[in-house]
Amino acid sequence: MKKNLTIVSFLSAIIFFSLVNTCVWAYTDINEGPFTIRTRVTGDSFKEPDGKTKQATNNFSAAEMSAVVGAFKYWKERLGTTQPPGIVVSLAKVITGTGSAYNWTPDTGRANPDTYYYLVGIAPEGKKLWPIQSSYDYHTEIVFNVNYTETPTRLLLDDNSITSTIAHELMHGLGMLGALYQAENAKTTDPWFIDIRSAWAGGLPGGLSGIYDITGKKATALAEVKRSATPGTDNYFYMQIAGANPSADASKPFFATFKGANVNALTNNNGLPLMGGKEDTYILDGANVLGHPALLGSIMSYSPIRNMLFTEIELAALKDIGYNINLSDFFGKSYTPSNLGKGLTKFSLPGATNLKIGYGYLAETELTTTNTLGYGTASSPKTASYGTGVHVYRDKLNLTQAGDIYTTGYGAGGIRIDGSQNTVTISKGTTVSANGVNGTGLLVSYGSDNVINLNGTLQATGAGGIAAHFGIGMTDSAYPATPYFTSYYTTETLKADGTPAFANSDDLYFYTKINYDLSGALVNKFNIAGTLKGPTAIQIDKDVHVKEINVLNGGTIQGDIISKWDPWKIVHIPSGSERNYITTLNFGVTSAGLADPTFYTRMDGNIDGKYGLIINTVGGRTSLNTPIGGGIYALSLNVNTGTILYGNHKIYIPRLLSDNITPNTGRFINRGTWAPGNSIGSAYVDGDFVNYGIIQIEFNGHAQTDSVQITGSFTNAPGGGIAITPIQDYYRGTLTLANIISIGSGTLPNATFVAPDSPTLKFLFSENPDNTYLITTVRDSDIYERFSDDEDSRSIGSVLGKIDDIAEGDMQNLFEVLDFSAKDGSDITKALDELSPATYQNAAQASLDSNSMLSGIIIRDMITRAAFRNSEKALISGDMFQGWQGFVVPYGGFQAQSTSSNMLGSNVTEAGLLGGFERTVHNGLTMGVHVSYGYRNMEILTQHKSTAQINTIQLGAHGILRPGDYWNGAYIYGLGRIGLENTRMQRNVLIGSYARTAESDWTGFIGTVSIGGGYEWSAGCVKFGPLAGLDYGYLFRPDIVENGGASLALDQSNYNSLRSAVGGQVRSTTKWKDMLVQAGLTARWMHELLDNKSTLTAAFVGYESYKFDTFPQRGRDSLAVQGHLSFLLNETTRITGFVSTELFREQYIGFMGGFMFNWEF
Repeated sequence: MKKNLTIVSFLSAIIFFSLVNTCVWAYTDINEGPFTIRTRVTGDSFKEPDGKTKQATNNFSAAEMSAVVGAFKYWKERLGTTQPPGIVVSLAKVITGTGSAYNWTPDTGRANPDTYYYLVGIAPEGKKLWPIQSSYDYHTEIVFNVNYTETPTRLLLDDNSITSTIAHELMHGLGMLGALYQAENAKTTDPWFIDIRSAWAGGLPGGLSGIYDITGKKATALAEVKRSATPGTDNYFYMQIAGANPSADASKPFFATFKGANVNALTNNNGLPLMGGKEDTYILDGANVLGHPALLGSIMSYSPIRNMLFTEIELAALKDIGYNINLSDFFGKSYTPSNLGKGLTKFSLPGATNLKIGYGYLAETELTTTNTLGYGTASSPKTASYGTGVHVYRDKLNLTQAGDIYTTGYGAGGIRIDGSQNTVTISKGTTVSANGVNGTGLLVSYGSDNVINLNGTLQATGAGGIAAHFGIGMTDSAYPATPYFTSYYTTETLKADGTPAFANSDDLYFYTKINYDLSGALVNKFNIAGTLKGPTAIQIDKDVHVKEINVLNGGTIQGDIISKWDPWKIVHIPSGSERNYITTLNFGVTSAGLADPTFYTRMDGNIDGKYGLIINTVGGRTSLNTPIGGGIYALSLNVNTGTILYGNHKIYIPRLLSDNITPNTGRFINRGTWAPGNSIGSAYVDGDFVNYGIIQIEFNGHAQTDSVQITGSFTNAPGGGIAITPIQDYYRGTLTLANIISIGSGTLPNATFVAPDSPTLKFLFSENPDNTYLITTVRDSDIYERFSDDEDSRSIGSVLGKIDDIAEGDMQNLFEVLDFSAKDGSDITKALDELSPATYQNAAQASLDSNSMLSGIIIRDMITRAAFRNSEKALISGDMFQGWQGFVVPYGGFQAQSTSSNMLGSNVTEAGLLGGFERTVHNGLTMGVHVSYGYRNMEILTQHKSTAQINTIQLGAHGILRPGDYWNGAYIYGLGRIGLENTRMQRNVLIGSYARTAESDWTGFIGTVSIGGGYEWSAGCVKFGPLAGLDYGYLFRPDIVENGGASLALDQSNYNSLRSAVGGQVRSTTKWKDMLVQAGLTARWMHELLDNKSTLTAAFVGYESYKFDTFPQRGRDSLAVQGHLSFLLNETTRITGFVSTELFREQYIGFMGGFMFNWEF
């Protein structure tokens, strides 16, 4: 039941009404869970316990009905019942202009209302629901005598809302009811007794649950209620007297309580305190007394502040009387007072002059704890409306929240704080998320001197979400008697003679406590070192003071900041001292409150704090950016020494008002650096500007500049100035800069030019009388060439120096990066290597090397295969072989070239298939043809690795002459092969922020010729001897024009390689399990006879007349080693495994291996 209302509860209606007149029933029914909401329309008549027919005077709007249904959904979620609609709740507007709203339940003669039996599942007399009596068409009713707001509620409850009112009244319908009664025909002065039949009062058999008096004694049947300042141990049910001193004894209960197992577990066995009297006279009645919790802030109480729906303690009370409520679905963790409901400790506020204001606090022991309990998960968030992950409903708690909180329920919240001197830290890596409609990540709604540390993530990203909300919420109460509760609130609780100013002891208790709890700022510090995100990131309501919002390194704010706090409108703040009660928003502080020079953050959103907010950049760099139509509204904005303020923003600062604005407010004051934009950008200031520091104006290569408009006065103080500097861009020629800064009044200082730390650029700067500026770009002709470190890069640098003033398109982007690279030119040195066409040399060399190793496989096989036929094979057949033989060779390989001063590094993998036929004639001559297909994948070690894919097909002929006895072990061989090679290359260029890919695709010609000979001696089953030869390789590449950034046009190239090969080979043949097995090893020293330096001629695409040459150089000498193991499976079939490698060439290694299958026919 709401305050200022006199009603009759169902226990007061002990007379059964039999009415004979007929009612006109016209209504609309809506089912919501176990409830049928019977909504009266205008003119609908219905009966009440006063024996009269009442009539609905107004209809409920669609918006009002939405709010009504929201309250019923709240209870449907919490009651955990699967019962179908059965409880008929009559809902009517009977607007009288006075009162509020009330609930009444017709008397059935049973101990509890039908709602209780139906939802708990108890069926006295075999019936959960008593038949609706003929005079009534409902089980319980809610009547509105005044209109309430249909505005959707949120975690910070509007106690004037329909949702909160319905939720309150339904709690009564569920059984939380007044527990007093008088005898029939009793006078108002006659005794009151406790009716313990109901579950609420203690009617559950054999249980702990029930109501206890202020001595801790449980109510018993026929116990008379007695108010006494000195309660005894007799059978009376003792309650506080009117005007009881709340600070008389802090060790004893001040209120009667409800106790039960679940309530006691949450309250340190103190129980749920209950309101002891109604109205200013603190009278007893049968409707209100002991039917409302004495919980400050709860909508179920009639305490002065009512800004929350039910606490976990109140839901636990319902659980104790039989309702099936899973508390963990609605609260993750609650921290409640150690001495809930006990007397207060008197406090004397230092400096207090009004002795009529009494202060008292609830004694509390400091507690430091870490909560690892979560509430929902990212994949399975909690969905209950108004659910809360953590509720701090106490004082002096130092809590580290280390468990994630995820809720998407309507109006739900992450963490709620109602108390004083608490420190709550959201640890790094922890997420507190309330992303449902009207969700609230953090709510601080009562108390003082709290500290919040955000090191993790705090978010409320749903529609209407507020990530961090600070407010009490009673400033717009519909009740005329409700004070304007704010930070620093006080009210007189004592008369001049020191006696209580209130007869209502509950009010006296609450106001004495409120005087203490609200004696300071709601929050002293809100430290943000993590992520704060929501449509509204921070909201400070007009009734609370948050002293400091500090953004630390790592802190990011995504969303708007809204502060409605206005100390000049708070009547409890002494006139003239308002300047001491302003909120400061500080960017770039450490945890110790010092300036942090390493700080950086960017905020995109509005800041609205025009009435009581000052913004300071304390350390490092801050970027504030406002959306179109938005802005930054503050009493003042101060850019401190050593800090930089960036961003595209509109700033609105009120003019200096000496009577109500603190010094240095009413102005934008720059003592550091103000750099509008995040590159080229704009800033607008509606207000006065004072400059002690630097206004940094940037321009680009198109003569675009930052734009600054100041509507008020511009005052340039000593040390103040304007600095003009270029941003990273491509520059050439002369630029004219104009229309940079406009001011309402005052004089701009002369500008100075700040040259960038460029390794290549020089600027000539001059200022004209009309405040325009001329800037001319100069580069030395050999500036890029200076940073070369070899002949190749010098050639490229020379070309860059010739085209730097004529660059167009993407080449301008390249010069931009070069011109704004490291001051010492080291980045340009690396860039010249990146721009080189050396990748093409790597591709060509890999082709020549691969072809050489492939030839080596064939040569080795010819030598060993001919010998296998002409001598060893005779061990099996006794005959010399003459005829055809085929062979197939699947192979694979790997090459690695390390980066050196002569070549880029590369890694090559390849696979292929070689096959052919050959015939041996009688005189020892073997001749054949072969064909090969190979695929190579190449990775070239530029800064951002380049790649190439190469497909090769070749046709060749080979032969060996080995006449056996005629030459006494000598032999000669020859091989030739030609083919086509298709290459696709992706040449990646990475120079600072310049990342491009130049692509090319071409088909070239490849060929090879090998000739040589050798001699073999025999030593049993071992044969060995020298061999020597020449290997010639050729590759032709056509002209190439790349596509993409930093693209090159390359002239055609011919690659030639002639290598001598001198070495020896050894092999051994033996018989094993009816097979011949041969193992052999060949080693050849390879020496390049031609010039090992190639020439690549190229130009940048679009600048073909400016060519440059590069001269990649490969190693001359290497050792080629081959090994094989062959098995002659039968007279016609042989299988061979082989490996070959090339060693000792300068920073190169190659490997090839595979299997050869031979068959004779």
